[in-house]
Amino acid sequence: GLFRKSGSVVRLKELRAKLDAGEECLPTARPCDVAGLVKQFFRELPEPILPTELQEAFFKAQQLPSEEERTSATMLLSCVLPDKNICVLRHFFDFLHNVSQRYCNYL
Repeated sequence: GLFRKSGSVVRLKELRAKLDAGEECLPTARPCDVAGLVKQFFRELPEPILPTELQEAFFKAQQLPSEEERTSATMLLSCVLPDKNICVLRHFFDFLHNVSQRYCNYL
């Protein structure tokens, strides 16, 4: 659980204020606080990253029988996502990849 544990509300507000002011503060922040900010970011978006009209299609794509079919369907669906959504997803997946690499190195 990194994303299950909530960070301190006070620390989250302080961290967000520092980020909004352009301060370089993430390297020294607690991991649960950074995860809390990521969750807060996605909750506060005016529209979901996966548009409502495509959510069912993405869900059904993940229920396809083979990994190849799931990957192909997901890639095709991603082609109709707005560019800004793709950009956010790329950054988020890069972040998750970096988190997983740090975890693997920790073990």
